[in-house]
Amino acid sequence: MKEQDATKGVTVPEKEEKEEKKDTEVTVAPVEQPKVELFPQELGSTPTATSVSVVTPQVAEVPPQVETKIFVVKTTVNQERAVANMLEKTARRQKFDIRSILVPGELKGYVLVECPLREIIEEAIQGIHHARSLVKGDTSLDKVVHFLTPKPLVTGISAGAIVELIAGPFKGEKARVKRVDETHEEITIELFDAIVPIPVTVRGDHVRVLSKEEAEK
Repeated sequence: MKEQDATKGVTVPEKEEKEEKKDTEVTVAPVEQPKVELFPQELGSTPTATSVSVVTPQVAEVPPQVETKIFVVKTTVNQERAVANMLEKTARRQKFDIRSILVPGELKGYVLVECPLREIIEEAIQGIHHARSLVKGDTSLDKVVHFLTPKPLVTGISAGAIVELIAGPFKGEKARVKRVDETHEEITIELFDAIVPIPVTVRGDHVRVLSKEEAEK
């Protein structure tokens, strides 16, 4: 009997301890998770996706869905690519919303910039060497799309034309075009000053077309 009483005396506190633990687990209130409130959409506005907008100093924030325009930056002649490279670096460093930069080979002294706001480009070209000014107004992509299509190197060159070589070992020499190879973008010419007329094949971008008066001079 004493052993049973002793056993009961030992087990009673364990039951009470379990009940206390149970009560303690029940009484612990769950921690409420903080609620994230979204900014209310304005009336008539289109809900945007989970995009991050970067605020640029002194430049208005532009939503991604805003239609962009083409602006023209006037530069020093033959410095168009240098200006474009500096503008690209500035846009990345300062997080300017500049979508694309175009340097057409036939458009000397100008760089085309795609951007939603004129103020962004005005801010971006400050301090860029050889970037002279921003041309007033803007244009659309339809008006400059022909600059995006590469032209063959022999465009505007035909057999019988008189040309001047602007590159290669015969630079500065004048010649007459004998044949045009549009597939390989090459032309076959005969030099005027050669003792023996030997056909020479050069790239189409290694010559410029002259008028007959210029050739005679």
